[in-house]
Amino acid sequence: MKTYLILPTYCEGKVIKKVIKDIQKEGYKNIIVVDDGSIDNTCAWVKSESLLCAIPWNYGTNHIYLL
Repeated sequence: MKTYLILPTYCEGKVIKKVIKDIQKEGYKNIIVVDDGSIDNTCAWVKSESLLCAIPWNYGTNHIYLL
């Protein structure tokens, strides 16, 4: 059975590299980063490491959308 680690982020470009490297040292290889619309380089670095970076639609506060 595969275990996936889901890592929520927002503007974590300065620390995401160290966090992911530390997680990988612990033996986790299947990492999914869910980025909440960062305006820095968070997702760019994640993608450059061939990891999955998901960016969901962010509609801001006080908006409820049911699918």
